[in-house]
Amino acid sequence: MEPKDTNEVMVDRPAPDVSARPVSPARRVDLPARLDMNVAEEIGEALEHLRDTPLIVDASAVEQISTLCVQVLLGARRQWDRDDQLLRLENPSSTFRDALRVLGVEDDLIRDEGIS
Repeated sequence: MEPKDTNEVMVDRPAPDVSARPVSPARRVDLPARLDMNVAEEIGEALEHLRDTPLIVDASAVEQISTLCVQVLLGARRQWDRDDQLLRLENPSSTFRDALRVLGVEDDLIRDEGIS
């Protein structure tokens, strides 16, 4: 048996992962000025429909936010983290940020990559 060509390079590399899902473009949600208990369910449903997609949430218009809406957003943050998806909160208004700070959840919702 003849020896193989010694100039042949063999690279041991993993096969491409065919199960990997394609990266979707980020969707954008602009939060309304008034986030009270009357809109909490609507926001929750809207976010549920956007599950499994990267999401950018703009909170610049928020002037009032209820604890229930904060809980909805925290639930979304945790779900997106579990799904290994991007959920970025951008432009939090001072009212929005203050409410999160008072509730002790500012760092849970607002991450450095989300400040713009």
